[in-house]
Amino acid sequence: MLTYNHEAFIQDAIYGVVRQETNFSIELIVGDDASTDKTPQLVRELAEKYPDIIKPVLREKNIGALKNYRDLIRRSRGTFVAICDGDDFWTDMKKLQKQIDFLENNPEYISCCHPVKQVYVDGSQEDTILDPLKLAGENAQKKGYLDIYDLIKMNTVASLSTVHRWSIDRELPEWMEKYSVGDYPLLLFHADKGKVGVVPELMGVYRKHSSGSWWNHTQTVKQRMDYIDLLNDIDTELSLKYHDEFAAIVNCILAEISVENEQIADTTINKPKRRNILRRILGKIYRFLFRYRIAINNLQRELADVETKMLNLESRQAGVETKIVNLDTKQAETE
Repeated sequence: MLTYNHEAFIQDAIYGVVRQETNFSIELIVGDDASTDKTPQLVRELAEKYPDIIKPVLREKNIGALKNYRDLIRRSRGTFVAICDGDDFWTDMKKLQKQIDFLENNPEYISCCHPVKQVYVDGSQEDTILDPLKLAGENAQKKGYLDIYDLIKMNTVASLSTVHRWSIDRELPEWMEKYSVGDYPLLLFHADKGKVGVVPELMGVYRKHSSGSWWNHTQTVKQRMDYIDLLNDIDTELSLKYHDEFAAIVNCILAEISVENEQIADTTINKPKRRNILRRILGKIYRFLFRYRIAINNLQRELADVETKMLNLESRQAGVETKIVNLDTKQAETE
């Protein structure tokens, strides 16, 4: 559980975990990143109240959200790992039991999630239900689960709803610290290894507030360019197995930026800034083309190796057949 200046929310988040009704033990690792409000004090008090469950990590110096995230994952020990940030909370006291029962009964699934309620703390917008299957589209709804192809197109899963059957290294890639989001790479790393199930029950609340990392969905050009960098790093981490899918999303983002750049070229973006944006766009296009060429070259080398092995095998088989023919000829002459 990541937390920073969540004094208004952290108790709900922690109580949502410690009050879970399960037939297995729970360890809650809470990492406070040197909050300047009362969050550390509240975490400390609850850790004293639930010492067998809560393992507080109270930092004296702010290290950043993703460095904090990587450290908490490194400290985790469970076969199953659930995520919940300090400003969200779980509402169903059997949430973990239901999700882990699902994973244990369905070994082909690597992770599972569920719908959540999205709430704007300031009341500026109405509450909405975020259903991962519905958001993913008709194809996902027909299948009844999510796969990596669905999730590359769009992350429809709220992090507070995820439980992973941990199947990757707990030492997450250091490059993740460049970004502001850790749950999406983590989800894709697991989706690479199996299906993501959806338990069709509303079991948590996702809070939207001004100090949250996803308060405003309106993204600047820089944020979208950074998102392209994130996709590029995930693509590389997954050995370019889904490069076409990632490239398609990148192309869509670049197209959107290009259109918007044309629309506002004569108003809010001056020429030097516009040139910098275009250079970044072209750089990313070349970067993807280069990676694609590498993937093709690797495939060509693999095909060449296979062809060489087949030729060698055919040659050996031909040699065996020649020996058999020679032996038959000698036998015939003897007779």
